[in-house]
Amino acid sequence: MQLPQRHCLILQGDSDWLQQQAEQVYEKADKARRCWLSEHPDRTEQAISTKQALQQLGRSNQLIIFDGRHKFSADAFGALIGTLSAGGWLLVLLPAVLPDSLWLQRFLKICERYSAVRRIQQGETLPEIKPTETTSVADITPTSEQQKAIESVLHVVSGHRRRPLVIASDRGRGKTALLGMAAAELLRQGKSRVLVTAPSVSNIDTLMEHAARLLSDAKRGQHSLIWQQSEIRFVAPDALLADKPAADLLIVDEAAAIPAQMLEAMLQHYSRVVFASTEHGYEGTGRGFAVRFKKTLDNLTPNWRQIRLTQPVRWAEGDRLEAFSFDALLLDAEPVNADQLPAESVRQAVFAELSKQQLASD
Repeated sequence: MQLPQRHCLILQGDSDWLQQQAEQVYEKADKARRCWLSEHPDRTEQAISTKQALQQLGRSNQLIIFDGRHKFSADAFGALIGTLSAGGWLLVLLPAVLPDSLWLQRFLKICERYSAVRRIQQGETLPEIKPTETTSVADITPTSEQQKAIESVLHVVSGHRRRPLVIASDRGRGKTALLGMAAAELLRQGKSRVLVTAPSVSNIDTLMEHAARLLSDAKRGQHSLIWQQSEIRFVAPDALLADKPAADLLIVDEAAAIPAQMLEAMLQHYSRVVFASTEHGYEGTGRGFAVRFKKTLDNLTPNWRQIRLTQPVRWAEGDRLEAFSFDALLLDAEPVNADQLPAESVRQAVFAELSKQQLASD
């Protein structure tokens, strides 16, 4: 089944008009699959602040209202756009008079390159904003990539100790979903406890949903899923390191959003661990996981393994909104490989100072 494209609508006007348009759309959306981010969350019921944006990681939204009237957080925008599922809509609210921001000027200029992004001024006619309800392949059965990853997770428990697994991918590839499927299978195989940690308990909603689907008679609480005499339990990273509860497997989801020193402490204590991480995203610690922590894995557990997922399951292959986010937020920027630099690069280097204007235009 070909999944529908996602859409982004940038609305620009006075505050009252923007609020009215956003509320009309928001009220019609599924309460379980909508998100409103605002620097003034008290003005809108159930709105979240910029600091709470990372709590949405792992969720699947059909509508996102991104209020950029007072502040435009690139980190929050990058996190939320990755939670928008196929057929969904992202509404960005901007003031009639834009702030003097080179970053925002560049952002809006890039918007013009993508048909999935439309900019509408107050007074212009809005299109019909109706999120499309879709069921992705991950909601029905795992893809071949996900199935291989599930088998790899199971092998972490059945195979040799101290051989952790890293599951890496860009957003929307079904990492959290497959972790839930794997956790459920471990309980069906007789394991008693799977621990899951992440920056926030809301990050693992999708994991618990997929586990519950496979364990139909399980009892689900806010932090746990109990099936017969076994459990899948969420423990916050700081509580995990303080109490160090026993587990057949520790799953670390959204690992790039957890400080590397905490990941290292988990690795030292638990002998069977799976880390899931986004390769290109705004998770708070930048390249810390990809560079620094993988060196830690090499030192402490040299037999660690990594698998990458490439096929999107949250949105369509070739989704234009994903391409836009990579372009606008420089998510696919990679450091130059050291072997591409000349041997005497320091001696031959030429230094030049670039202005903000030069960087914004190139």
